[in-house]
Amino acid sequence: YTKYFSFMFNKQLQCNKCHKIKTKIDPSLTYHITIGDFTQTGLILQTMIDSDTTLKDPDQTEKSNCERCDKDMPHHEIVTLEYPPCNPLLPPYNQYLLIHLKRSNFENERKIKYTRPIMVNQKLDINNQHFDLCGIGVHVGTPDGGHWYAYKKINEQWVCCNDTVTTIIDNIDEVADLHLGTIYCYQKKSDSKK
Repeated sequence: YTKYFSFMFNKQLQCNKCHKIKTKIDPSLTYHITIGDFTQTGLILQTMIDSDTTLKDPDQTEKSNCERCDKDMPHHEIVTLEYPPCNPLLPPYNQYLLIHLKRSNFENERKIKYTRPIMVNQKLDINNQHFDLCGIGVHVGTPDGGHWYAYKKINEQWVCCNDTVTTIIDNIDEVADLHLGTIYCYQKKSDSKK
């Protein structure tokens, strides 16, 4: 499982005064995005990811401790997603990006679910890496319970799997669930497939 889904968040902070760079690497299997952190309507998944993975100026970030300046300083910040190279001793395998849109949160001491649609494209570009949508997990119900079903792309054909019923989908772009999912699975395109 980990060889297919593991990646690293590589966060670099550059002090605005002395320009020293501090790097923090966090391994992960899932990219979590809390929808409640975004207050605007008309959210687009690519834009939400870009807000995490593009260069942020010091006025967009919290101060961070600079060892050279020996105090909290404004800094530039960049986050990149990095995938480990495929093991050359193993047969080639696909790498994936799991995106979890956290649609449940606590607000005013009660659990709520964000049901507004998010514009999701079948292709994502993150730090010059290209990804194709290949799966969607949809939850219907309340934050405390409900039902899950999934969409999966098999040989360029989309199907909906809902308990024991499997339905062929002619055009995934016309399915409302595309924009109401909780989990999205993207396959990373290899350099040769771009």
